[in-house]
Parts: sequence; C-alpha cells; structure tokens
Amino acid sequence: MIRQHAQLGLAVLLAVLTSTGIARAQEEPVRADYDAGWKAMAEGDYPVAEAKFKAAIAKAEPLGPKSAVLASCLHALAATYYLQTRYDQADALERRALVIYDQATGKDSAETAACLNSLGDLRYVQTKYDEATVLYMRASAILEKLRGKNSPELAHSLGGMADVSYMRNKLDEAEARYKQVVALLDKVPCPDPKELAHALAGLGNVTVVRGRDGGDPAVKRRKDDEAEALYQKALSTLEKALNKKDHPESSEILVNLAGLYYAEDKFDDSATYYKRALAIGESLQGAENPNLVPTILGLANVIYMKKNFEEAESLYRRALSLEEKAHGRERAGSVPMIVALGDIHYLRSQFTDAEPFYQRALAITEKETGPDSQDLAAVLDHYVLLLRQTDRESDANTLEAQAKAIREGKTTPKAAK
Repeated sequence: MIRQHAQLGLAVLLAVLTSTGIARAQEEPVRADYDAGWKAMAEGDYPVAEAKFKAAIAKAEPLGPKSAVLASCLHALAATYYLQTRYDQADALERRALVIYDQATGKDSAETAACLNSLGDLRYVQTKYDEATVLYMRASAILEKLRGKNSPELAHSLGGMADVSYMRNKLDEAEARYKQVVALLDKVPCPDPKELAHALAGLGNVTVVRGRDGGDPAVKRRKDDEAEALYQKALSTLEKALNKKDHPESSEILVNLAGLYYAEDKFDDSATYYKRALAIGESLQGAENPNLVPTILGLANVIYMKKNFEEAESLYRRALSLEEKAHGRERAGSVPMIVALGDIHYLRSQFTDAEPFYQRALAITEKETGPDSQDLAAVLDHYVLLLRQTDRESDANTLEAQAKAIREGKTTPKAAK
C-alpha cells in the first residue's frame, strides 16, 4: 500500500479465531483470560490484552505441546505484539502456533490458514514480499477449499496479496484484488468490517497514485476526491466496527487522509488528521518511540506550510532526535529533518545557522546514496539558494552545475567545499 511514511505502512489486521481452540475448550479459566484479552484488544488496550493472553498461555501450557487451546492463546498474543510493531516476538509465537495447529487440527484447517495469514502479514511489514505472497496464497487455497471461493473468510488473504501487488506497483492487479474483497464484504450486515476498511483504504491508495500519473490537474482533482471518499468510508467503517473514534487500528487511515489533504494544500485538515494519528501513536507506543517519526515529520511539514516556524522547528527537532536515537546520526532517514531545519533558519535570514544543516545533509546524503543520486541533487538546490544569498556566486554556480549534471545523468563536476 502507499504510505507517506514508510512505515507502516496501511498494516493488515490479524485473523481472530473466536470460534476455534478456546471456544471448544473445556478449561474455563483459560477461556476467561482469552476472552478478556480479546476484549482489551478491541478497546485498544494492548498492555491489558498482553497480560491476559500471557495468563491464558500459562494456564494452557499444562494441556500439552499439541494443544489447539495453547495454539489459540499463542496466536492471540502474537496479534497483540504485531499491533504494537513487536514483530520478532509476534513471529516466534506465530510459528510455534502453526506447528501446533498442523498437528492438532491439520495442515488444511482454518486455524492453520489463520496462522499462515498472520505470518504473511509479518513478512509483508518486513518487506519480504515473495514470502508474504506464498503464505497468503497457501492460506487462500485452504480457505477456498473449506469455505468456497465466495467466502468472506478469503478477504484477509486477498487483501494481503493486494497490498503486495501495490507495493510492487502492479496497480491493476492490486485494484482488482481490493475490489474482490469489497465485493465479498460490502453488504449489510458486513461480515468483516475491518477487512472491508482495509480494502477501501487500499483502493484509496491506488486511486491517489492514478491521479498523479500523467500530470493532468483535472484528473488529479477528480482522483483525489474519489480517494477522499474511499478513505472516509474506510475510516467510518472501522470506527463503527470498533465503537471508538480514535482506536489504534484507525491511525493508518488517518495518516493517509492527512497526506492527501497536505497534497491538496488543505493544511488545516491535514494537521487535524496528523494530530489525531500522533495522539494514538503516543498513547500506544509512548512519546519517545521512533515509530512516531513519520507522523511527526508529516505534521511538521504541515505546520511549516502554515508558516508557524517555531512550532515546526520544535517538531522537526523532535523527529530528528528520535531518528538519531534509533538509527544513528549519519543515516539518510535524518536528512529531511536536517534540511527542514536549515530551511527554517534560511527563512529567518539566519544564514550562518542554516549552513551547517545543509552541509551536514549533503555529507550524509552523498555517503548514503552516492554522488550521483537524485536525493543529493535535491539537497544541493537548498544549499545553492543560501550561497547566492550570502554572495558566494561562484560556489553556487558550481553546486548548481553539479545538481544539473546529476539530473541529466552526466558525470558530475567536483562540488565546492
């Protein structure tokens, strides 16, 4: 899916097996913790969900290593970790659950298919798209055999394959699969509102990209309107299903809407949605989590465009600090914030303060992406403006020529020091 910030991307939700495993168990203490865990999950209270699922696992372990009850508890805890972006922990639990289900319910059971889908989700967020596709296809084949080709239970696998197609820029394939999911689910009552919301948001992403193709402003406006309607329907569908306005599972759609409004110069609307998404992220992950960087950066860009430079500077510095703590000071992920901070000083005519930011951004970009990258040309453009403002025309001309040569694919002249 298209995500303004890598991210997260828009993430695929894990399957919930409410009618298997625990539902068939005789062990009421296990079931009580299990049900309480899913209730907390639905409310977005992941710490409580985690505690309940761990308690359920502890009570299910004595049932033996081949217990489907234990597998269901492991699967549930993996879902909690997944939604908190704790992917390594989720992966270990999901693989253990799959081994148990293979033995307890069979390799072609609905339980096994649910684990395969969940592992597909994990491979997707790890950008292992070939592996994700294989897992989704295996799950889909099992469910189609069990339930039929028009079963709503196929929605998760189809949505996952659509996401992979989108990330590979196979827009026609992605669109067809998202529409297939919508056809399965867009009815009253909706059999799976979360999967419907995911597919609608995916169609919104495809629509945005199609509006950017060709450069026709009229087409872009029309496609943006279509995308906005799809995003808003996805958001309302999800909020209705979750019975909560700002549930953690809504954050990706909020970011998509914020990005769309930003591209349309609707900065007030964009800021509103970024702030909602950021509040969700902070409540879920804490204010110092580096996963917040894309949302903070998006909000900073909006505030910058609204010319509130003091607030924008604070947000850029916050994003930069989190990025550096997570990945170090000399990585390409820091460059957008470094350049933006340089720009703010430039706009204040604080040229002496701005220059070190541009120089640092150039050094990092050249080291990380090479001397002929388009990213380097973009940073050079900023520095050229500063050099001209400070009457260093010769240096400016040299760097301008370097940027032009990069864009034209020619050998670049040596940059001025």
